[in-house]
Amino acid sequence: MYKYKYVSSNLCELCNCFEETIEHLFWECQITQILLSNLNMILANKNINMVYNKKDILFGTSSNSPYSCMNNYLIIMMKYFLFTMKLRQIPPNFQLYLRYLKHRMQIEKLIALNNDKAETHNKKYEILENILKEGQ
Repeated sequence: MYKYKYVSSNLCELCNCFEETIEHLFWECQITQILLSNLNMILANKNINMVYNKKDILFGTSSNSPYSCMNNYLIIMMKYFLFTMKLRQIPPNFQLYLRYLKHRMQIEKLIALNNDKAETHNKKYEILENILKEGQ
């Protein structure tokens, strides 16, 4: 964006410390690391120990873990959340991220109900819904 003169600086719009690249925004940025750390704490409280690395965050996890789908969902939602907060020029924080996740879950639940897939939805997102309840 900086090269095409859409923004006046090439610094990360979240931390204003380093050049904004995809790698920086979604992995290296201190704001992103704080969000990931908070997410890890909530997951650890549910005995789900995830150690995210740069590859997982940038490309998604590919493990055979029963939590693989949920982790990929959390990762993609965090990346979308960070990007939208950056565009809106709103400083992201973990409570906003949790609210965003809850809102997305409500939308997906309504879609599942409308398509008679509530049971499938509940099975898929049961752990995540419990995590979000506790994260309040």
